[in-house]
Amino acid sequence: MFLIERHDVISSTNDRAKALASEGKRNICVIADRQTGGRGRMGRSFFSPSGCGLYLSVAFAPEVRGEDSALLTTYAAVAVWECIRELTGVTADIKWVNDLYLHGKKVCGILAEGKIDYTTGMFDYAVLGIGINVKKTPFPDELAAIASDLETETGVQIDREELTARLLQKLAGMEDAFRTRTFMETYRKNCFVLGKQIEVIRGSERFEAHALDVTDRGELLIRIGDGTQVLQSGEVSVRV
Repeated sequence: MFLIERHDVISSTNDRAKALASEGKRNICVIADRQTGGRGRMGRSFFSPSGCGLYLSVAFAPEVRGEDSALLTTYAAVAVWECIRELTGVTADIKWVNDLYLHGKKVCGILAEGKIDYTTGMFDYAVLGIGINVKKTPFPDELAAIASDLETETGVQIDREELTARLLQKLAGMEDAFRTRTFMETYRKNCFVLGKQIEVIRGSERFEAHALDVTDRGELLIRIGDGTQVLQSGEVSVRV
């Protein structure tokens, strides 16, 4: 399990977890009631007001090669998906690679970071940040159309401590899950981009593709014209 460090307010739980990991700490969980500098993928900010969400980051040393780093995010997505279903009875949708949605609005974002030992190709440490909008959240206008929270979308009031305990219990089982990778079946069944025409954003590059499958390494298999390609990272949006 994880040793928990709690904060009323912090700039970023991921930054704090990375600082602890760089000091040699492992199996640490940093939790904050509010973040002033919460971050998502692609450098985006993550709205993290007090009393509304679960904002946590875990630092650990997974037995995963750097090239399989997408497994960290896909496993975390399934862990959150299971927690939401257990506590609300509602099935969330997963957007490759790191977001969960309810009724078309984002309720959870996941950010994996880490340091790789280039001699072995394994992680020296990994930090997995998870932000879940739990209670009714006063989103600013620019977010209200695209983001929501579990209480609003399910009608269920969730105790954040119970959600924390369930999620950390699932995250503690990551190593066994990485060996069997059975969680990928749940990920694929609930990944709403599969079978859709998508736009891929990778750095300064943008192109259209058809999402075919998610590999056992958490990569997105896409079709471009008559050929296929595997995405290890990047941002995708469904074309409408």
